[in-house]
Amino acid sequence: MKKIILILLLTTSMKLFAQDVKISGTVTNSSTQEPILGAIIKIKNSSKSTSSNANGNFTLRVEQNDLPVTLILSSVDTEPYEIKVSKPNESLRIALNTKTITLNEVVTASSRVQESILASPVSIEKMNLKSIKENPSFTFYDGLQNLKGMEVVTSSLTYKQINTRGF
Repeated sequence: MKKIILILLLTTSMKLFAQDVKISGTVTNSSTQEPILGAIIKIKNSSKSTSSNANGNFTLRVEQNDLPVTLILSSVDTEPYEIKVSKPNESLRIALNTKTITLNEVVTASSRVQESILASPVSIEKMNLKSIKENPSFTFYDGLQNLKGMEVVTSSLTYKQINTRGF
């Protein structure tokens, strides 16, 4: 029992000697010198991370035993940047380069020519013989209720009215 207590005391005292140090700094855009909001700052090969505030400032606490660490800084519209930090309580000023993203072009077209029903922009569903047989509903009319734009109103026990897209 004394050995267990001794081991427990030694391991907790070692943890007390490991001091946390603060790594802080400011993240800005290299071209505009404006602070970057929401830049992600993480330690390489670790799960510790933080993000920058509206002024581009960040603070990250690490144990002094972990120094030196490599920080990876990234943002939505900037290229990732790595920096090695070896001194505790050092204030960093990091400028990230803007990343250029090329997107595919979008083409929209319209025509005044009447289009066929199958090429119309409105969604169309059809119920063929196979889908009627595979339908889990009790009747054909109950199966029609599952189609887009179809409404079946039950007026009495056996009479059902079918309403399609408001007509």
